This record gives sequence, C-alpha cells and structure tokens, in this order.
Amino acid sequence: MALLIVVAALAGVILLAGLTYIVTRYYEARYDRTYITQDERGFKRALKGKVVLWDYEESVVRGSSAPQVEFVALDPATGGRRNVKLLDPVTGAVNLRPHYCAPLPFEAVTADAHKVIVETRVQFSLNRDLLKHVYEIQEFGLALETRIQSAFRAEIGKRHDEQLRGSLSEVERAVIEHLRRDERE
Repeated sequence: MALLIVVAALAGVILLAGLTYIVTRYYEARYDRTYITQDERGFKRALKGKVVLWDYEESVVRGSSAPQVEFVALDPATGGRRNVKLLDPVTGAVNLRPHYCAPLPFEAVTADAHKVIVETRVQFSLNRDLLKHVYEIQEFGLALETRIQSAFRAEIGKRHDEQLRGSLSEVERAVIEHLRRDERE
C-alpha cells in the first residue's frame, strides 16, 4: 500500500512538473503577432500558431538582451515624431501589423542639381519569414529610415526639377518597387 502511494505521488509530481513546463513554454502566435526565439547560436525561428518550446535551450527573445526593433512614426497627439516599439520587451511579442514610418524631412537633389526637401510616410509591416534579418540588425529604425531615404534620393536624382513636380505618384510607385526589391535581396 505504501509503495502504491509513493508511485502515485511520484507520478503526480512528474505530471505537475510536465504541466508547469508546458504552461511556462506555451506561446500562441497569430497573424498579427509572433515571437522570435533564440538559442546559444543566435536566432532560431519566428513562431507560427500554437507552440510549446520543447527544446530547453530555445527561448523567446525579450528583456534587456532583446534587439531594439523600433521606428519613427508621427505622433497623432502632438504632430511630432516618436519611436514606436515593434518588439514588446516584457512579453517578447513582435507586432506584424502594418505601420507608417515617418522619417525626419531630408534633402534630395534632382538631376539638374535642385535641392528639394522630402517629407514622407511609408507603410510597412514585418514579414514573419524574414525576422532573422530584423533580429540581426543593430538599429532597425535607422536601417529602415536609411533605406527609405536612399530610395527617394535615387528616384528623385533621376529626374529634372520640372519632371519631378509632374510625376510625384510615379516617384512614389518607383520608391515602393525599390524597397520591395531591396526586401527580396
């Protein structure tokens, strides 16, 4: 009888430990939110669906060791700019919803050497399949702003001042194509 109690208690402890492990390592990634995991070698994967992290070395990226995944956006309350975090440092959730990046106004030069001030907003969203690159970039916001500015400067630099004023929608379309091409590469 005592042996049966010991076995039942041991089975109960093992079951409780297993359930505790599952509950603490369970994550639910949705269409608009995911989690980045890492191991001792770095980036491991971006989670999809309902997942239990069975590998004890794999952990969700969060806290002070998490990369700063943020960008500059317009603040609707003040009209100024503010940094928006895409990776919640507490939970480790990565926001996959569409956002608008609004870099500070910058100068660009036309083909006939006229300077223009560019003030823009570009809609983007993070791609779950490409989060490895986001994980590896030290300054995501700076990289995003630099790509946006580079794309606008390249397209504006191809046109003369008069052409530029008449083809703003064409410039925007070419910039979007430029950014999409960069993403594929």
